[in-house]
Amino acid sequence: MSVQRDNGSRMATIATTSNTSAPYTDTTVVTSQTWDYQVASVNEDGVGAYSNIVTVTATPTVST
Repeated sequence: MSVQRDNGSRMATIATTSNTSAPYTDTTVVTSQTWDYQVASVNEDGVGAYSNIVTVTATPTVST
């Protein structure tokens, strides 16, 4: 899977994972800011079509 995030001027690839990887966690975002993401499948033929863009707001992780 190819994961892209808007870097302020365009969508840029931030990770490429295998189909056996654990779910991807973006640990580089700033809490309380909004981020745009899209994903695409990747195989031996290349990268597929990207998904619709999803907008999320990062929230702090709280350990108990």
